[in-house]
Amino acid sequence: MIKKLRRRLTLHYAALSGLVLLATCVSGFLLSARQQRAADELLFQTHLSDLTGRLQFDRRISGDWLARFEAENRLAVFLWDAGQPMKFEGAAWLPTDRRGALARAARESAFAAGFRPEDRPLRYAAAPAALEEDDLRFRGVAAAFPLEDGGWLHLLLLRDLAPQRAALKMLALRWTALFFAAGAALTLAGRWLSGRAAAPVRDSLRRQAEFVAAASHELRGPLAVITSSADLMAEGMQGPYLANICGEARRMAGLVEDLLTLAGAEAAAAPPAVPVEPDTLLIEAYDRFAPVCAQRGLRLCAALPPSPLPPVAGDPERLMQILSALLSNACAYTPPGGTISLSGRVQRGRVLLQVADTGPGVPGALREKIFERFYRAEPSRTDKAHYGLGLPVARQLAALYGGRLTAGEAEDGGALFTLSLPVPTCRTAPRRDEKHRAAGPGPGSGQPRSAR
Repeated sequence: MIKKLRRRLTLHYAALSGLVLLATCVSGFLLSARQQRAADELLFQTHLSDLTGRLQFDRRISGDWLARFEAENRLAVFLWDAGQPMKFEGAAWLPTDRRGALARAARESAFAAGFRPEDRPLRYAAAPAALEEDDLRFRGVAAAFPLEDGGWLHLLLLRDLAPQRAALKMLALRWTALFFAAGAALTLAGRWLSGRAAAPVRDSLRRQAEFVAAASHELRGPLAVITSSADLMAEGMQGPYLANICGEARRMAGLVEDLLTLAGAEAAAAPPAVPVEPDTLLIEAYDRFAPVCAQRGLRLCAALPPSPLPPVAGDPERLMQILSALLSNACAYTPPGGTISLSGRVQRGRVLLQVADTGPGVPGALREKIFERFYRAEPSRTDKAHYGLGLPVARQLAALYGGRLTAGEAEDGGALFTLSLPVPTCRTAPRRDEKHRAAGPGPGSGQPRSAR
């Protein structure tokens, strides 16, 4: 599937870029060809001006000079004095047997185009754009100007178009080569870009497959216990099996709830954000987990800054679910006699809610992996209540409200989890005594609140 997607992306990219490249190359060739023709025409007009100027002011022009002039510029020069052709064998590039027929054809074309030398003292008239003589093609100009003795000198200057055609052919070959070379480079670039574009899809499919496999593995255990216990109950052997069914059913319900939470978070199905007071969240989390920590022989502390924390935007239940996941994780990994700390502070326009413990901590290489689904920092743990979804769910929920959940190291070497939430720009911070009036007694002015 990924290969097919990448191939289709490459073909689409190559087709679109090929069309743009083809239009660019055609436009470039047409512009270059126009410039080439303009340059050739300007050069031809320069040769005509040089020749006519020399003929007017220097009646004695040698045949050798005319021959060199013709050969160097691929020109053919024909002169008539008083209507009679002047004897000139011409350059060697144009065979002599062709010169007579070419001269007659060029003169007839010039007169057919309206050239009349007697109309005015000096006149130019273009011969047909293309004059063919066997395999040769010419571009010509006719000119006539008076002489001092009252006569007329007629001039036909023809330019061979073969060099121009060769230059245009070479220009077309260069643009064609450029098109194919650039097309190949763009195709390779498209393949690379399609690979980059398909990488998130490939990773998403891989994570989806891993997620389905892990979820199936987690659900298989409770289902096996429920099935076997139900079979034994059907045979009249109830005993502890009813308790097993109830316990595993609750565990499956918690797992399904976490899966639904993950699915809702990925679909951005977040409840609407409302102002939430972080101090209240910390106190409620303390009240919920203080009995749990006392039962496990742990000490729970909650420390709040002297001034009230600014409100954040979010859903109170979702934010409490994040803190519950962090505290549950801390309870699971902190040994008896340890301490779990809740704290809050403001840093760079964000509210930081932190949960620290005195457990073994999280190695630096695993501080991102623990947020992967069904990952456990200690694979050997047999605690069925924790199946590796608490922290991924917490991170997904934090992202719904623009927050970040990170793992670090506490001062005493344990784990430190930080929930960073943005502070809205427009806010009015209530007084602490008004804020916690309905929540019961607070932790005191900056003093930690501890489980006893």
